[in-house]
Amino acid sequence: MPAIQPADYKAAKEAFVSNLNGSGLYEIIKVTIPLPVALWAYTELRAFRLVYSAPTPGLLLAFCYEFAVLIFPQILAQCWPESTPWVLAGLLVIGVSCRAVVQATREPSLKSQWRHDRAVRLVSSQARNFLINYRAGVMLTSAIAILAVDFTIFPRRFGKTETFGTSLMDLGVGCFIFSSGFCSRAARLFHHHSEAAPGAAAAAGVSGVVCTGGEGSGSEAKEAQGGWSLGRGDRGGCGTPTSSKGGELFRFSKRAAMWRTTKRCIPLVLLGLGRLLARRSVDYQEHVSEYGVHWNFFLTLAVIQLATSALHTVFPHKALSPLALIVLVLYQMQLSVNGLTEYMFTAPREGSLIAQNREGILGVIGFLCLYLIGEQIGTWTVWAMGVVGGGTKITEAEAKRALLQLVVLDAGLWGATALSCTLVQPISRRLVNMSYVLMSSAYNVMVIALLLAVDRFASMAATSRLLFAVNRNQLAFFILANLLTGGVNLSMHTIYASPFVSWVVISSYTLVLLAMFVMLDRAFDVTLKFW
Repeated sequence: MPAIQPADYKAAKEAFVSNLNGSGLYEIIKVTIPLPVALWAYTELRAFRLVYSAPTPGLLLAFCYEFAVLIFPQILAQCWPESTPWVLAGLLVIGVSCRAVVQATREPSLKSQWRHDRAVRLVSSQARNFLINYRAGVMLTSAIAILAVDFTIFPRRFGKTETFGTSLMDLGVGCFIFSSGFCSRAARLFHHHSEAAPGAAAAAGVSGVVCTGGEGSGSEAKEAQGGWSLGRGDRGGCGTPTSSKGGELFRFSKRAAMWRTTKRCIPLVLLGLGRLLARRSVDYQEHVSEYGVHWNFFLTLAVIQLATSALHTVFPHKALSPLALIVLVLYQMQLSVNGLTEYMFTAPREGSLIAQNREGILGVIGFLCLYLIGEQIGTWTVWAMGVVGGGTKITEAEAKRALLQLVVLDAGLWGATALSCTLVQPISRRLVNMSYVLMSSAYNVMVIALLLAVDRFASMAATSRLLFAVNRNQLAFFILANLLTGGVNLSMHTIYASPFVSWVVISSYTLVLLAMFVMLDRAFDVTLKFW
């Protein structure tokens, strides 16, 4: 490859990720299906090993085995989408074969125990493992994409769109915001404290919650994680807090609640400013139309945390989803009727900070609505399970009802998305318009329903040590993924890399990321927290 000047390469790199038009929703859904299917196949393989008393693999072997079955198919699907049908076929053959062999050869003495295990699988405070898989899956898919997009092996149609359209990376930020609302403490607590004062949610620390999966102990817990020992102690999960814990949280004053939320936002603001300074200091390529000149995703998260905490302090929880819809409609009216779309797309950058960062600042409106919609959907569906008895027991009927609710709700959201795209405005991640918010909600509900179905109908609880480790330290995982992405881009000319080199770099990057956080989880039992 001929020598190229840094300024010329920066311009070529910015052009490489700009002016993209996206792909169809069907292809995006097809690319994200391998993770739920791989999780099901991996669970059936674990059941096969359990029935035939196979020896528990060591740490390194277990890691490689899980990476090969769970993670590598996702890398294949994102970087080579044409392989997705073959990937799915292979995973289905593995899962169906293991399940058929186990069902055909299982000893009669085990059948009764097997049926019993399936019936009581959800009767525990850790019953929502599918949410761990969901949040970790969102993070993992995003981490792969933020590096892969810099290589030619990653289809350009999956990169972020310039104006209108839908792409895999467009959905990444929407998934992150929706999942944060869906698993927030407000969504979890309000079914158990429905008569609480309006400020109670803020006192509980409603925004930016990272759901960390919990485990049992002993041989049962060891098997639940595919033969990996759990390390020290029991970890908090996605289960609903007990009433005593909730009561303690709800005693905080509104002022204390806002102060606690502000402290949570400080690291995000520092990360946002640090990212800006780092980009400027190394003259890193920028896609200005993504968030603006100075803005970035960390600042968006900080503003959403503060805004949701303030709203929960002022308004009752039940009023926030109607409020979000009203604000979304008003924002869309500005986009459609009052010329805000033209301003966002064509206005010059010179002038005020708002003009320079209009996508990031005004996009917060749509993202805030998406967060509140996710929060309310979580309250209505999966967090309604196990309300009786202090939130510690979930019946089979409750799980089936939640799955049915998700399916029906998802159908309605996809219908609303189609109407909005046809009658109002096409999907635009840059505008964060109504169609984008509805599409992101529909997509996330679909993925949650798929993972709940996998957990419900697999031979045993669908859990993964790799996904658990990612979920436990999500913010740190995302930060390290960004740092490694920057390091790779500074050390090589990614857009000129061959397909083979691209494969090696992307796979090694994913392997290193996962290995580091599995070690943090298993060897050191560490949850990284910056506040």
